[in-house]
Amino acid sequence: MTIRPQLPTVLATLLGMATLASGQTGDLRGELNRLRRENVNLSESLVAANKRADESTAKLNDIKLRLEAMGSGLLDGGDDRLVKAVSDLEVMARKLKEMEEAALALSASTQNYLSTAIAADPEARVEVETRLRALDTVIGLREAPRKDRQMGNLQQAEVVSVDSESGVVVVNVGQKESAVVGMAFEVYRNDSKVAEALVAQTRNDVSALLVTNLENEENPVRRGDRVSFKRSN
Repeated sequence: MTIRPQLPTVLATLLGMATLASGQTGDLRGELNRLRRENVNLSESLVAANKRADESTAKLNDIKLRLEAMGSGLLDGGDDRLVKAVSDLEVMARKLKEMEEAALALSASTQNYLSTAIAADPEARVEVETRLRALDTVIGLREAPRKDRQMGNLQQAEVVSVDSESGVVVVNVGQKESAVVGMAFEVYRNDSKVAEALVAQTRNDVSALLVTNLENEENPVRRGDRVSFKRSN
């Protein structure tokens, strides 16, 4: 029995197996590279998410420490409403910052487009430019016409708004009048005390307060109530 005539068949079989193995190796290498890229992307996303979480936690802890420094133990004993209000305030601030960044990008893109586009409708162009100026005013790029709004001080301020969901109270006294985070205020209506509150955030002309005590749960703080700095006994 001779083997030589079978040699070409064996060689062809081996060549086919080698080609198949080479193709499979290439596929595996491609899959490995894809998985490596996905792993890098997931790692970067995880780092970014952890960073945002750490920043939010740090801000919340900072507010808690400021409140606890007042010595009244406001965050002890499970005051869930106050803790939730602080958390909601942080969420709103973060969302406002994201909206401001998006508005800035939109304003810049639209202005660039208007500088190169030939407007077929002049009235439409004027309307867009007017709305852009209004947007710039809102996000602070343009000085808005000042309204005749009386500003308060530490002894005589006024509630200008109350958030119905979080209970955050906004008053017309801010950093210009030396309002700082952690400062205690009393809220009055006519001559009756309504509530006590602490400053959680400040801006130049306004401050955000968190109600820490209501004299009557059925009589909440309202717009127009008087606010004054609470002196320590």
